[in-house]
Amino acid sequence: MRNYGGDFEIARSVSLLDDEFEVVLFEGRVSLRYVKYFAGMAAGRLSGMEGVTILRTDRVVVTTVEQGPAYAQIDGEFAGHLPAEVRIVPRALTVLMPGEYGGGAGHVMAQ
Repeated sequence: MRNYGGDFEIARSVSLLDDEFEVVLFEGRVSLRYVKYFAGMAAGRLSGMEGVTILRTDRVVVTTVEQGPAYAQIDGEFAGHLPAEVRIVPRALTVLMPGEYGGGAGHVMAQ
């Protein structure tokens, strides 16, 4: 989805109907950099910001270079440990959505 943490649009150019993710990567470990990223996200200006990389893909493999366990989360919920692979599987899920989102009223879209 395009939102993160509620109403913040972190991936503005994506749709639930897309066959690709928009992966937004933030560089750095210093908390102060993330204040800048948050301001860029709130202003809708992440694209082109120094330290921000935006990619489109149908598959993501997440690993770590750190020692010890690294945790993965999905929408704030524990999802396991790294490494993790996340991918788009076309037509793997049937979604009922309002007609104005991408089809007629009560349209059922197989993703």
